[in-house]
Amino acid sequence: MTILIIKFITGEEVIAETEASPHGYLELKNAMSLIARPDESGSVRMGMIPFAQFSENKKVREYPHAIVADYEPALEILNQYNRLFGSGIQLATADMMPK
Repeated sequence: MTILIIKFITGEEVIAETEASPHGYLELKNAMSLIARPDESGSVRMGMIPFAQFSENKKVREYPHAIVADYEPALEILNQYNRLFGSGIQLATADMMPK
């Protein structure tokens, strides 16, 4: 499975483990909606809330007509997602390395 951000025709963006089905849909697992929210200082922060939270097995089928685009998440977003569902290991960026 590949972790991607999916942008829907509704404008909603979702990060999830994705897998293409031979039946023509994209299966999303552990999907989280990405939301922008202001913090106390007025800066905009990114947050995640469960997508399809009433799903029995946390898998959702999405069909191509509902998807506008998909792309790889920025490292910061991928790290946050991996803290929730992955191994908890964060990928280092060049600015995190000691000088």
